[in-house]
Amino acid sequence: MCEWMKEPMVAPNTVPPEMKYALFIDESGTAGYKDNKPYFTLAGCIMNRGAMLEAQCKLTNLKKKYWPNGQFAYKHEEEKARVVFHLRDIMQAAKLFREDKPLSRDNPFCQLGRHAFNSFLEEFMQTIQGLDFTVFSVTINKDKMRAKYCENAYEPYSTAAKYMLERVRKYLAGYNDDRTPNVVLILEKRGKREDSLTHKSLMGVLRNGTEYLDSDNFAWVAGAYFCGKHDENGKSYYGLELADFCAYPIKQHFFAPENPSEFFNIVHEKVFYYNTDKEQSYGLKLFP
Repeated sequence: MCEWMKEPMVAPNTVPPEMKYALFIDESGTAGYKDNKPYFTLAGCIMNRGAMLEAQCKLTNLKKKYWPNGQFAYKHEEEKARVVFHLRDIMQAAKLFREDKPLSRDNPFCQLGRHAFNSFLEEFMQTIQGLDFTVFSVTINKDKMRAKYCENAYEPYSTAAKYMLERVRKYLAGYNDDRTPNVVLILEKRGKREDSLTHKSLMGVLRNGTEYLDSDNFAWVAGAYFCGKHDENGKSYYGLELADFCAYPIKQHFFAPENPSEFFNIVHEKVFYYNTDKEQSYGLKLFP
C-alpha cells in the first residue's frame, strides 16, 4: 500500500513531474451537524500541467506587482511569506473600505489602500477568469439531509467527496485518462483530527468504490496530500487559492440565490458542463 493511503501526508512542494493533472480541493461551511449552518460545499479545481504553470506564473506576478516581492508579514510568522489570495480576506478588505471602518493590520489587502485595492481586485478577477481550470462542486443541504434520513443522515464530507470523485472520473474519461494514475489530489491542511477524517473519507472511496462505481474506476488517483497555506519556503499553493476562490461563492449561490455575486459569475463559467442541463448534476451538484 502507498504511504499516502495509510495516513495524511504533507503535500510535496511541487506537483510531481510525472503527474498530468492536479485536483485542488477546498471547502466552505462545516461538515458536522452540531451547528446551525445549513450548507456545506466541497469545491475542486482540476488543471493540467500546462495550466498549472500558467496559473503559478500569473498569480505570482500579480502578487509581486502589489506587494514587495509578493510577500507580507502575517501575524503569527516572524518572517514575511508569500501573500495568499484568500477570498475571505479579500471580501473583508472590500467591506472595510466600503464602510470606512478601521482596517485590519493582519490583512494584506487592507494594507494596499483603497485605490490600489480596487485596482488589484479588478485585475485579480480578470486573471482568475483567464486561467484554464475546470470546477467540480458538491453542496450538501444539511437541514434536508437530517430531515430525510434522520439519525441515518450521511456524513457531509464523505458524501461530497464521493460525488466529486465520481464526476472527476467522468471528466477524465472524456480524455481517456481515467484508468492511469496521473492525478494528484491536493487538500488544505486544517488540523490533525480534521485531516484524519478527510483522509478516511477519501480512502474509503478509493478502496471500496461507490454505489455506482467500483474501486477500479478511481485508479487515476496517484496520491492525496495535505498542505498549509504556505510551504516550508513560505510560498503559497496557488491551486488551493483557486479552490478557495470557488468554494464560498458556490455555497452562497445555493444559500442565497437571490443575491448573485461577481465571484460566482466567474466561477460558474469554469463549472464542468457549464451552461447545460447537466451542470446541476455534475459541476454544481446539490444533495439531497
